[in-house]
Amino acid sequence: MRDDNIDLEKELANAEGPEQRLSVLLELMDSLKEIDYVDGWKYGHEALEIATQLKDRISTGRSHEGLANCLWKLAEYSEAMEHYEMALDHYLSQGDLYGAARCYCGMGIVLGTLENYRSALDYFDDGLSAAKRVGKHELAATIVGNIGHIYFNFGNYP
Repeated sequence: MRDDNIDLEKELANAEGPEQRLSVLLELMDSLKEIDYVDGWKYGHEALEIATQLKDRISTGRSHEGLANCLWKLAEYSEAMEHYEMALDHYLSQGDLYGAARCYCGMGIVLGTLENYRSALDYFDDGLSAAKRVGKHELAATIVGNIGHIYFNFGNYP
């Protein structure tokens, strides 16, 4: 575990109240979802429980999204899709198109991994549209790269 995660672990141990605990859990989940999928999932699951109790829809969406990110990397594809769908619902209900775009991208990745290329392209198209609408050009570029990867898998090189 990196030093910043050790600091977050200490902050978590000293958290006062569920809101502060939730905030630290989400930071831990986000910092671990790319390097330690099991611990990222663990913190995401705990964050989801607290966010649900607090009726915090954005944090609930973030928790579901973080769980989905960890789960698809752990090859738990159907469970990952369920969490992406729940996150998407929370983001859309709050008008968070950036969160929705990230979910569409994740769903496209999962379906592409499962070689369901047509559905993957549909999700990537939705994600690209949402990312462009909110001016998230880096995410839009990532999604375009993912679309290119799908076309590559189709053998459609141009």
